[in-house]
Amino acid sequence: MSDERRAAAEVDALAALLDEVGLGAPATDESMTDAEVARRVDALVHAAPDNVVPLRRRRRSPWTVAAGAAAAVLLAVGIGLVPSHLGDPVAHAAAPPMLAYPIDPEALAAGEGEPAGDRLAALSAVAAARVDPEPVGDVQHTLSQSWLLSVNVGDDSTTMAVEPTVGETWIAPDGSATFVQWRGPGLAPSGALVLDQTVDTAPANAAVDVLPAGTFDPDQAADLSRDPATLRAELLGSLSSLGCDQPGSPNTATCLYLAITDLADRLVLPADLDAALWQVLADEPGLSLAGTVTDRVGEGAVALAFPAADWDLDPTVRVLLIDPDTGAIAGREEVTLSSELLEIDEPTVTQFRYDLAVGWTDVTGPQDS
Repeated sequence: MSDERRAAAEVDALAALLDEVGLGAPATDESMTDAEVARRVDALVHAAPDNVVPLRRRRRSPWTVAAGAAAAVLLAVGIGLVPSHLGDPVAHAAAPPMLAYPIDPEALAAGEGEPAGDRLAALSAVAAARVDPEPVGDVQHTLSQSWLLSVNVGDDSTTMAVEPTVGETWIAPDGSATFVQWRGPGLAPSGALVLDQTVDTAPANAAVDVLPAGTFDPDQAADLSRDPATLRAELLGSLSSLGCDQPGSPNTATCLYLAITDLADRLVLPADLDAALWQVLADEPGLSLAGTVTDRVGEGAVALAFPAADWDLDPTVRVLLIDPDTGAIAGREEVTLSSELLEIDEPTVTQFRYDLAVGWTDVTGPQDS
């Protein structure tokens, strides 16, 4: 099977799920030429260029959120897609160095780490005691830096690489949204994010997606229950298309990860919701602590590991990083244990995301800098 067809097979695995939110595309078949397959993949990653704002230093904030219109669906099959025209790939190591977890990723993927219940209960108390600042506007905004799988489609071939990407999002009160991505800087040799390096934000290197009013529910975080049992049912019900609401599902822990990070991709999470989320996870079997680690912005974070899911095309451990001082999400990382498609035969970081700035603003979309 050609590289193009293997890439398309990965895309087709999530096309049916994306159809529900209007992001699907026709499936491939064996009669298609490689060029047609390449165009099939490009249909899922294409966006129009526009202006963006420069990378800024991370601001301390009790709110955290990550960008991405369909991140939960993409994460469900272990792939994040970066538009192929954000600029030429930058030179960097084949994969980011792994965080210094005190337990092997294979053990974390199997759920063999220390039970996380007590630490999550403590983090819930920290979040409950947090005082959120008064909003300065009614638009939810986030700036993040990620390392994502890039699919680059040419006339005769499709290539894949893991690329640094900067993302910025705005969710307006009418449910409209603006998503901006551009090629970010490489990592320091230690694997840390380079936050002070100048980022090229020329229009040719940016992709902008503007979604109309009603696309998102901007009040979703505010309207979710703070009762752990009810909240758990709401989170699992939001991913019913993946079978997450089925009793006895072996993938419940991963379903909760996807639902929580989907919220954080789009919305500002208040303190009482963070507190309730950690109460939900504290009672969930299979989760384990991956220790307290130094993250890629040089700060300490509690690493919570979610076991590999049955549906993973490649066995993957998902790690949620929580700020021990605020009880808020600090970031997340994914480690793929092995992959024929990506040609890796040992645990490898294939995706991560960190928040640089999050909060409420009174503007929508990128501003001239």
